[in-house]
Amino acid sequence: MHDLPKPLQEIYVKLAKYCAYQERCTHEIHEYLKKYELSKTHEQALIQKLEQDKFLDDERFAVQFAKGKFHVKKWGKIKIRHELRQKHISDELIENALETIPDEEYYTVLKELVQKSGYDTENYAEKVKVLRYLQGKGYAYDEIKQVLQNIDED
Repeated sequence: MHDLPKPLQEIYVKLAKYCAYQERCTHEIHEYLKKYELSKTHEQALIQKLEQDKFLDDERFAVQFAKGKFHVKKWGKIKIRHELRQKHISDELIENALETIPDEEYYTVLKELVQKSGYDTENYAEKVKVLRYLQGKGYAYDEIKQVLQNIDED
């Protein structure tokens, strides 16, 4: 920390606390730093220091974000991918993060969501309603269709 100028050291301490509280990405740090109106050089110095001290890691953020949104909010991969893109995470890191969600678990959660929705195999309007709900949660049409067919066959 001593390699930063005195005014930046105070900001660095705040950033370190901000990152320690919850996993953050580089984009969130840029947004946080806007209120300080720093030069690009100073922003980059702070970000490099955070990365060097392991407070900031976009790959770690992407994995934690994907796992958290999947397990807690039951989001599908499409919605997770979209949200990570909104946070300026690279496509490579996004794909790596999505690969950490096991396919078997993914389809189990999707099936549970269908069952909780009160899915009725006979009612077409209900099928459409469930389909829209699951697409809104970020599941692909083909994935939903496959699960619905499995349920219809049972």
